[in-house]
Amino acid sequence: MIKKFISGVMCLSMLSGCVAFADSLNEINPDYANHTVSVSGSLDDGAGVRVTLQVLNPGILEEDIDSVTPETFMNVFSYAAETDADANGDFLFESFDFGEKSGYYSVRVMRSDGQLPQFYPNTFIYVSSDFEKDLLTALKEGNGESFILENISVLTPNYQCFENYSTGVQIEILKLSTKSKIETFDDASKSVNRGCFFVTGEDLYFEDCIFPSDTPSIYFKDFSQKEKDDVLKNVIGATISEKTESFEENCFFKALHSAGGNKALENIIINNEKWHGIDLSDYKALKSKKSVNAKIAEDKPNTIPELKKIIKSASESGGSSGGGGVSSDAVAGRGGSGSVSFSPVDTQPPVQEATPPANAVMFTDISGYEWAKEAIEELCKKGIVNGTSDKVFSPGRNITRAEFVKLICTAFLGNSKEYEGNFADVSESDWFAPYVASAFDSGVVNGISETEFGSSLNITRQDMAVMIFNASKLAAGESRMQFADFDEISDYAKEAVLTMNSLGIINGRGNGEFCPKENATRAEAAQMIYKALKVLSGGDGV
Repeated sequence: MIKKFISGVMCLSMLSGCVAFADSLNEINPDYANHTVSVSGSLDDGAGVRVTLQVLNPGILEEDIDSVTPETFMNVFSYAAETDADANGDFLFESFDFGEKSGYYSVRVMRSDGQLPQFYPNTFIYVSSDFEKDLLTALKEGNGESFILENISVLTPNYQCFENYSTGVQIEILKLSTKSKIETFDDASKSVNRGCFFVTGEDLYFEDCIFPSDTPSIYFKDFSQKEKDDVLKNVIGATISEKTESFEENCFFKALHSAGGNKALENIIINNEKWHGIDLSDYKALKSKKSVNAKIAEDKPNTIPELKKIIKSASESGGSSGGGGVSSDAVAGRGGSGSVSFSPVDTQPPVQEATPPANAVMFTDISGYEWAKEAIEELCKKGIVNGTSDKVFSPGRNITRAEFVKLICTAFLGNSKEYEGNFADVSESDWFAPYVASAFDSGVVNGISETEFGSSLNITRQDMAVMIFNASKLAAGESRMQFADFDEISDYAKEAVLTMNSLGIINGRGNGEFCPKENATRAEAAQMIYKALKVLSGGDGV
């Protein structure tokens, strides 16, 4: 009997037949023909240590192990064995039969030297051909919903979340999941996860939905929570297929409307040409697409025909229609990581609003970001940052390198200069070009390579620290703390991070970690700049 074995960690990650793990467990290798598995791993300082491997049956939790008895052992474990690690701390459990049950198997690795066990939930999924046959038969006979409900633990790694939903939500998911063309187990699993995703809007199902990589759905994972909520709120359709098409379209236009510069908008349009099907021949032939992009940003089309009409009309007129440049709060690179509201460099500067009364509510979405409230409001009063719309700051949204370099120039350098073509991905017509030129000329920032600035990429926390450090020219104070993940900070950023931390400008994200390569948010950008300006002023305010 042919069985189906899929290796994975949590979300069915595929890696040429084997899966790599952190910590103790290195690889799980299936033998498809003989229905066996081998597991290898390594232990830190584990030479000669006795290793115990336990493979838990589907649906078994780690806490279930504590109550196991000789009578219930076989219900809990599919396999258990011991071996000794070699002189390098490496160990191998070779070609064992892991059981007959379809579902997600978890693995626990223990060592005899007293260190805590390592638990790997939903490590791999195993599906027998009998299960797939029974599933398809149930669907054909109209019993698909009941079969899926009874076997939900085989169809999604997040089955425990599903089981906690109300009966009404479960029924809605099941009805939607079976309104799809299902010919294989993979089809069914994808439909169930998409059903859960569209009905509940929970991110944990997204990866298991297996959306095509050549559609705008790739933008979703980089959206802010508000952007994700907006996308899902507008998904329509009665079937999985219809909702998927609507979801992809919403992702495309959300990315388009919140892009991070002229070039970013252009990339979104061109990179999705196959998906939206618009003839871009005239658009691509334009020497400058700036005015066309400005028209798109201004009109904010929400359908493919509307976008097609704008591109066709503006392209046929040689790109002369529309207004000036494109502001970054109207456009975003992949991921829609809009930030401060910038004006295009070839238009008049925005008129600064009058300073609001001291008791006025400047932004209504700062709840949960009270630690940055003072920084956001003070920098807004100084015209260094603005909201994304009236009374909305979007503190949790990521900030791009182009947007942050504008902040740096406004807060520290006080100038911009004529762009001299330093980077291949920055055009003279881009709104951020003069700020890139000023920051580059001042030694504040380099590109992500010798030829690229990476303007539409989200800026990392360590790069944000480096840019503020270079722009402020602050000297280190007394040592404050050592981040637990200091070794993960790139060498070029360590001095900046240490200096900024010694001055109390950065404190990490909790658990003693700086998280150097995670994306920086708008709130973090405002807080760090505000604190640096206060240090420069001797603590007397910005």
